[in-house]
Amino acid sequence: MRALRALPVLLLVALCACTVNGEDASPKPERIPELVKHLESEEFETRENASKALLALGKPALADLRKARDKATEAESKRRLAEIVEALDAPLEFTAEVEGEAQAGKEVTFRVRIKNVSDRDVTVVGCLDGSTSDKRYPHFGRSITPDKPQAMMMGCGNCNSLRDSDLKVLKPGESFDPFGPGSFGEWQAKWTPDKEGAYTVKFTCDYAAKDLSEWNGPVERSMGLGGLEEKLKQVPKVALTASVELKVKP
Repeated sequence: MRALRALPVLLLVALCACTVNGEDASPKPERIPELVKHLESEEFETRENASKALLALGKPALADLRKARDKATEAESKRRLAEIVEALDAPLEFTAEVEGEAQAGKEVTFRVRIKNVSDRDVTVVGCLDGSTSDKRYPHFGRSITPDKPQAMMMGCGNCNSLRDSDLKVLKPGESFDPFGPGSFGEWQAKWTPDKEGAYTVKFTCDYAAKDLSEWNGPVERSMGLGGLEEKLKQVPKVALTASVELKVKP
């Protein structure tokens, strides 16, 4: 049995070399003011590279990045700095593990959990209708390699409007099963392998909606969020992954 702690997808960018306007953007804290200024550039690529360079500074720069976020007056730079701070200080942990032994021809059950690892209350959302086909946030996915792409569940095209009961507040240390009873993702926590072998089962959970309206399906967005905007702002804008290395016996 093996569970892996998840990291925000944005953190993967920190492993890449970055440039700003063609210049090296090595992670040096003293460059924060310069990079923040690049966040206000009219060039999208310059803004993107500055975001990556700031993210590459890592957790040691969190205090300075928070100050820059709080001082920012330009909407674009303030938004980007808020996302960077949240990615570096992610309050959620995403884990998955297999329950029992895996055997070909028999159903395997996974225990998937989202845990609040911060010192404050955090709002989360489970798998909703349309979440596994990227019609609305949150986006949930599962891939199995080798050669087992996620099978999309069929639907009518409409989604239920987001409800207050879809949002759950986790206190520090509390965990939540996004595929629990009553969710639209229970099937993602189960799989029947057809043959023996070694597999990697990867679960994804994406809360990083760029617009709050995306928490509803395409048809329902014109109806609004029914006053849930402020609560949705408490959902961390992070994308998480959790993987299980699975050995299936014959």
